[in-house]
Amino acid sequence: MSKYGSILNMCEYFAFIFAKDKEAMDMFKVKKKYDEASQILRYVEQRLNGTDAEEPKVTSPIHESILNHFKKLLSGENKMAEATKKLTDTHAVLSDLDIKLADMSQNLISFSEDIASLSQSNLAIVEETTASMNQVTDIIAKTSESLNNLTETSTELMHRNNESLEQLKEVNELKESVLEYAELMNQQIGKLVELANNVFNIVNGVSAIAEQTNLLALNASIEAARAGENGRGFAVVAEEIRKLADDTKKNLEGMTGFVDKIQNAASSGQDSMNKTINSTKVMSEKLDLINKTMEENTEILNRTIYDFTEINDSINSIRISAEEINKAMESSSRDAEKLSEFTITIHDDAVKSSEQAKQIKIVDEQISEIVNDLKSSLSGSISAV
Repeated sequence: MSKYGSILNMCEYFAFIFAKDKEAMDMFKVKKKYDEASQILRYVEQRLNGTDAEEPKVTSPIHESILNHFKKLLSGENKMAEATKKLTDTHAVLSDLDIKLADMSQNLISFSEDIASLSQSNLAIVEETTASMNQVTDIIAKTSESLNNLTETSTELMHRNNESLEQLKEVNELKESVLEYAELMNQQIGKLVELANNVFNIVNGVSAIAEQTNLLALNASIEAARAGENGRGFAVVAEEIRKLADDTKKNLEGMTGFVDKIQNAASSGQDSMNKTINSTKVMSEKLDLINKTMEENTEILNRTIYDFTEINDSINSIRISAEEINKAMESSSRDAEKLSEFTITIHDDAVKSSEQAKQIKIVDEQISEIVNDLKSSLSGSISAV
C-alpha cells in the first residue's frame, strides 16, 4: 500500500472519528453532508494520484476544516517538490563544482609543484648570476682602478716627455751653437795651419840664407888666409860670421822641428775638428730624429691618454650599470625567495582545497541520498519530480 493510500485511510479514519460526534453522526446520516465528505476524499485522492481536480465546495465547518488541512498538506507537498527540484539543481551544480574543484585542486597542486621547481631553479640561477655579477663588479672595479693608475702614470709620462722635449730643444739650440763654434774653430785652426806653413817657409828661407852666409864666411876665411897678415882681421870677422851662421842654422833646425810639430798638431787638430763637426752634424741629425720621435711619441701618448680616459669613463658607466644590475639581481633573488614561499603557500592551499573538495564530495553524496529519498517520497503524486 502506498503512502497516499495510507493518507486516504487516515482521512476516512478522521472522518469516522468526527462522525462519532452526535452532530457528525447526524451529518453522515444526511446524504448531502455525506456527499461533501466523499467529494473531499475524491478530491484528495485525485490530487494525491497526480490528477488535476476541481476543489469541492463544502458548507460544513468540519468538512471545511478537513479540506483546509488537506490543502495545506498538498501545498506543503508542492513546496517540498519545488524544494526538491531546487535541491536537485543545487546538487547538480554542487556535483559539477565538486568535480571542477577536485580537478582544479589537482591542477593547482601540479602547477604549484612545477612553479616550486621552477622557482627553486630560478632562485639558483639568480644566486649564481648574482655571484657572477659580484665577481664582474669586482673585476670592473679593479679594472677601473688599474685604468686610473695607468692614466695617472701616462699623464706623468707625458709631462716628463714634454720636459724631455724642452730639454731636447735646449740641446738643439746648444748643438747649433756648438756647430757654429766648431766651424769658427775650424777656420781658426785652418789659419793656424796656414801661419805654420808660412813660418815654415820663412824658417826654410832663413836656413837657406844661413847656408849661404856660412859658405860666404868660409870663402872669406880662405881669402883672408891667402892675404896673410893683411887679411888676419878679416879672417876673424869671417870666422865670427861663420859661427853666427852655424848658430843660426842650429837654431833654425830647432825652429824647424817646432814648426813641424805645430804643423802636425794643427793638421791633427783640423782633422779632429772636421771629425767633430761631422760627428756633431750626425749627432744633430740624430737629435732631430729623437726630437721628432719624442714629439710623435708625445702625440701618441696624448691620444692614448685620451683613449684611456674614454675607456675609463666607459668602464665607470659599465661599473654603474653592473652595480644597478647587481641590485636588480639582489631584488630578483628576494623576489624569487618570496615566489618560493608563495609557491609553498599555494601548494599548501591547494592540498587544503583538495581536502575540502573531498568534504564537498561527501556532502554532495549525502545531498544526493536526500534528493533520492525526496524523489522517492514524491513519486506517483502530482508533485512528483
